[in-house]
Amino acid sequence: MILSICLIPYIQLVPLTYSSYLGATYDDEKKSSIVNTRQYRAPEVILGWGWSFPSDLWSAGCIIAELYRGELLFGTHDNEEHLALIERAVGPFPKELLQQSTSPLAKECFDSHGWHKICGVLSSRSIEHVRKMVPVEQMISDYDRPSGLGRLLRSLLDIDPERRITAREALMSPFFTQRR
Repeated sequence: MILSICLIPYIQLVPLTYSSYLGATYDDEKKSSIVNTRQYRAPEVILGWGWSFPSDLWSAGCIIAELYRGELLFGTHDNEEHLALIERAVGPFPKELLQQSTSPLAKECFDSHGWHKICGVLSSRSIEHVRKMVPVEQMISDYDRPSGLGRLLRSLLDIDPERRITAREALMSPFFTQRR
């Protein structure tokens, strides 16, 4: 069941202090290969493509979807299952990106066409969990569809970090700019 929660598209900017940046990593610094809480982890982090600001936008998309649905978008504790859930929610992984992966997961989890090898990789319990995942667009109720939330989520949850919407573009989306 999808919970229809009223998301008020107003953002309150909070002043940040120096301590807010103590955990920050800048582009010119060495970065850990694993960042984010698993459920908000972007594909580029899981598959070792290297990460930057777009992974934060992926996380924002996961959190916005969670606020709307009332539950985690990607409720998993396993990389293989996580990748299958992502594929079910937003579509196939681009083959070119899978070929760039430094992680053995790319070959282990995906076939030569870029589709997840669900049955060859996941347990029967995981397969059942993945089959329950619906595409992001179908998560949005008919009533909420005009809000632009589905389009915003689809833009934030683009598998390709180069094509993913930026923070500025997200804030200019109809979801945030249209008056209701």
